[in-house]
Amino acid sequence: MVVPSFTAKGGITSVVNGYRNSQLTEDYDVRFIETYCDGSVIQKTSKALSAYLKFIYTALFWKPNLVHVHSSFGGSFYRKALIIEIASLSKIPVVNHVHGADFDEFYRKKSQKKKKTINALEPSHCQKNGRRILQKLCQNRQLEL
Repeated sequence: MVVPSFTAKGGITSVVNGYRNSQLTEDYDVRFIETYCDGSVIQKTSKALSAYLKFIYTALFWKPNLVHVHSSFGGSFYRKALIIEIASLSKIPVVNHVHGADFDEFYRKKSQKKKKTINALEPSHCQKNGRRILQKLCQNRQLEL
């Protein structure tokens, strides 16, 4: 799961902290990769670069069945875009959980070129195979999509 730091301020952190000690992490091998932290520009950049390296390692050697990304608009979206692209190139399905009520405004204000980039971050293999993979992962559990 691609998340902000567990101590960062914000709504995504609250949601993710709910997952951390839930049944989900007991039933499945959930690994958390933190891409953001509160602090200076150097601390934030270091956290993001570290996350990219961890994710590349994860994609190459662990090969998760699914990557669950928590993003928002602005910097969060662009930070997670590289993770989504790496997962896509590695043929790992992605669920990009976009938080924030202002994402539509963020998108509307972008140039056509940037809108194409944003639209391209929905990997076609995820759209085609996402339901099948989620059903396989949750074999004996109720699943509604």
